[in-house]
Amino acid sequence: MIWACAPQWVLPITVGGADVGKGAGLIGLMLPAARDLAQYGIRVVTVAPGLFDTGIFAGVDPKVVRALSSAALNPSRLGEPSEFAALVMHIVENRYLNATTLSIDAGARLPNV
Repeated sequence: MIWACAPQWVLPITVGGADVGKGAGLIGLMLPAARDLAQYGIRVVTVAPGLFDTGIFAGVDPKVVRALSSAALNPSRLGEPSEFAALVMHIVENRYLNATTLSIDAGARLPNV
């Protein structure tokens, strides 16, 4: 199985920046790759994560983190790495998942800036 990670803001709202091009490229590559690799029993899934509470937020002002967290509908917080890992484990274990992009972002949409 092959999986890739694309920024969540590629789907369904596009916000400018280099990550959008990279993410859109990963998502665009997913279906042709899945078609080409199916004959070998290889599945292709793309994950589009929202904001996760990782080391990148260690030096960020808590007010900024709260503001970013408020973009999530429910739960209104940053994702936990264990939640991302649980999704990846589900992808590995569920052999019917293929040729798709899964979003894990608590319904968050970042505002256009």
